[in-house]
Amino acid sequence: MSNLWQRLKLSRTIRKDLDQVLDNAPGSETSLRERTSWFFDLLEWIRHRGHVQQIAEFKSGTPQSIRVRHILNVLDRNEIWKLKVAESLRSVFQETSALNLFEQTGLSLQDSLTAEFIDRLQKKILPVTPDEKDLSYLFQHNFHNETDLQWVQQIDSATFVRIQELLKFGDSGNSYNSLSEDAQKAILLLSVQVQALGLSYQLRQRLTESDFRKNSFYLFSQYLQKYFTELDSDLKAVLGSQFNKKLEVCLKDLSEIKQHLNEFGVSVQIVFQIDKLESLLRRIQNLFLISEQNEIDPLLLSQFLESLIAESLDKNHVRSLLSESFSLLARKIIERTAETGEHYITRNFAQQKVMLAQAVGGGLITTFTCLLKLMLTSIGLSPFFLGLASSLNYSLSFLTIHFMNFTLATKQSSMTAPALAAKMQNLESPESFENMISEIIHLLRTQVTAVFGNILGVVPLTLVIGWVYFFLFGHPIMSQETAMYTLKSFSFFGPTPLFAAFTGVLLWLSSLAAGWIDNWFAYHRLSSAIAQNRRLCFILGESRARWVAQFLRSNLAAIAGSISLGFLLGLAPALLQFFGILLDVRHVTLSSGAMTAALISVDVTTLSAYVVVTAALGILTMAILNLSVSFTLAFIVAVRARRIQSVQRKTIYKAVLRKLLKNPTILFFPAQDPNLTKS
Repeated sequence: MSNLWQRLKLSRTIRKDLDQVLDNAPGSETSLRERTSWFFDLLEWIRHRGHVQQIAEFKSGTPQSIRVRHILNVLDRNEIWKLKVAESLRSVFQETSALNLFEQTGLSLQDSLTAEFIDRLQKKILPVTPDEKDLSYLFQHNFHNETDLQWVQQIDSATFVRIQELLKFGDSGNSYNSLSEDAQKAILLLSVQVQALGLSYQLRQRLTESDFRKNSFYLFSQYLQKYFTELDSDLKAVLGSQFNKKLEVCLKDLSEIKQHLNEFGVSVQIVFQIDKLESLLRRIQNLFLISEQNEIDPLLLSQFLESLIAESLDKNHVRSLLSESFSLLARKIIERTAETGEHYITRNFAQQKVMLAQAVGGGLITTFTCLLKLMLTSIGLSPFFLGLASSLNYSLSFLTIHFMNFTLATKQSSMTAPALAAKMQNLESPESFENMISEIIHLLRTQVTAVFGNILGVVPLTLVIGWVYFFLFGHPIMSQETAMYTLKSFSFFGPTPLFAAFTGVLLWLSSLAAGWIDNWFAYHRLSSAIAQNRRLCFILGESRARWVAQFLRSNLAAIAGSISLGFLLGLAPALLQFFGILLDVRHVTLSSGAMTAALISVDVTTLSAYVVVTAALGILTMAILNLSVSFTLAFIVAVRARRIQSVQRKTIYKAVLRKLLKNPTILFFPAQDPNLTKS
């Protein structure tokens, strides 16, 4: 067993001596497997991560790039070795095909995101089948981590010239170089893929040009086929000069498709297809430059090799696939959420009064939600059906708040964060930076106002209803045991902070659901589909059908957000408890109502100040964590979707903190700071 362990450790570090590798270079008469095995030994000596000798002329660059130059210097001093190495390398290139290397390596091979995800996952788990005749196998076997990209990038043009000279050493006919022919074949294969993708219905319907015969991707493929089959050298030269123009037309149409997605909604599948098209066009462009050169420019060769390694590394990552494909969708969802969030930011005293009134209204509605939840709990339903009933209760409450134009503070935070992130750009000027700081202060003050208004609505009405209930029925709204349990369950020193943070996550998820539904509605053009539906127009009339379409376009996101939040708050704890995860929700407005009902129901003589104070601290914790967690998650997604640098964010945070410490009253009274009273 110890011997096996030693061999395992040696397998990661062992390599042959350089003199041994160079002296034992096999000739062309040996099998291809022997030559590729020798080639692996040579590259393994270069790629080794160990110490590099401090040779005077090698004072810069990575150890691997230094070793490449060292090998060339050694070969220049020993022509016998140089000839053997050159012949071995040429014979490998002669008997291997670069077609798959050019046409597949670093590119998505599947037509859908799901299939590509599964394909990449399998390749990460399953070993690669050796194929010595395929240059892509040799490439992927030796260039498969970030270190490989780094040391290749460190090789300068002069070293690439020396590598080319080595390959030609002792061979006047340049017979090893079949790269140009393989590059031409790869271009033709890639152009067919471009044509197929560009003519797909999902992309074609988003272009102004409806005739597929005039489609740029269709014409680009035809152009390349004509170019490579043209025998007349003069005409071929004319066609070659048109390449960049043809490529620009394709890129212009891709931009048009992206613009359409920005206006009408995003599909992950279309984003995947666009990314694949861009990769195909970029590969064709690089291969075209290589295939048209009799003597490949070293700089061009190094750039192509670097891009090939970078794309190959990226294709091996499952995470990058999901990140690229979902980034545009995330940004579009965030943009639509930001449009809603703009309505939740107050910038002057008049707007703050309106927000306070709307928040009080939201608190009044929540009072009945809270009391109905107490009734449902007392019935004795099973956890699942109690969660389902609570979900319907919450959803109806949130929908009522929306359609009565009231406000629930905890729903605002996840909506306002994207609106804020949308403005965190072009902050180089002092004026823009100061406006950004003021906007954050507006947002924070709005949140404080909304929370205060919700509590101001729910607490007094709960008191009134509780007293009326006691007057009518002769007993409090809660039993003594339930009231004490409720107060103790809200204690700051219990699981309340964890539950409040969990609730913040649910609030954020509901905002994502709202943005996704809004994007889905726009992407499928359901507004025009509903307005022009023949059957609906016949039943309702054209004007009412248009009203329904407009109503859904204006309110669908809010409806989706309200219903999703209701079911998340109601069912998520029950489902998690089924799997043994004891998480509950702690919503500040609902909990304020429950605490008020408990306080007027409990026997004062048995109530301690400790229980009341810790429960009050728990409510304060709920307010802070509900808002901060949902806001933070929404903000993180928004800034990443917009690729905003972390340095900018940190500078803004520090400026906001300094402003609040200097004048804390601006969180409550906008008139205290003239800069914050501008609408």
